[in-house]
Amino acid sequence: MFDFSFLDIRLLFPNISEEWALVIELVAGWINAISIIMILIAEWKLFKKFGEKSWKSLVPYYNSYILYKYTWNKNVFWVYLVSSTLLDITQLISDLISQSQPESMWLTLLVLIALPVSIVSAVCSILYTFRLAEAFGKRKAFSVGLLLAYSVFISILGFGKSKYIGSCDEVQRMNEAERSDDNVEVG
Repeated sequence: MFDFSFLDIRLLFPNISEEWALVIELVAGWINAISIIMILIAEWKLFKKFGEKSWKSLVPYYNSYILYKYTWNKNVFWVYLVSSTLLDITQLISDLISQSQPESMWLTLLVLIALPVSIVSAVCSILYTFRLAEAFGKRKAFSVGLLLAYSVFISILGFGKSKYIGSCDEVQRMNEAERSDDNVEVG
């Protein structure tokens, strides 16, 4: 998603007029709003493909729990949630410290804590997109698309003809079971 709420466009383009800066910020805001709406509708459709009640896709955190449940593992969701929450907390504390004591050693310590936590969170997010693509029979290139343009590629999954085939662990277990059934001799 495109979230330019933290960004003043005049920092990037110092010579731009106030009017054009406002136009660019409004367009970016509309792109962000459209992207969010696309994701909500696509996830609604995706939950139908999972066989879940679609309203669950609208509940924050619970929708992520369901997505992790169907694409990977519920326990990984908790790792992701804890790491994301810790990251948010360290960001909040570092913002508070930097306002009062910009050269504080605590700020450095928080950055050192936040780095591995952010790596864990990022790895979970990246692997989740690969698992989501695999759960619908898509290839790694589609996963890269999910990473780079989530709203577009989640819409392809939600509105497209692809069917949920199960998490890659479930598919692997089914394939192994089929192979073992084929190897059993009928007497």
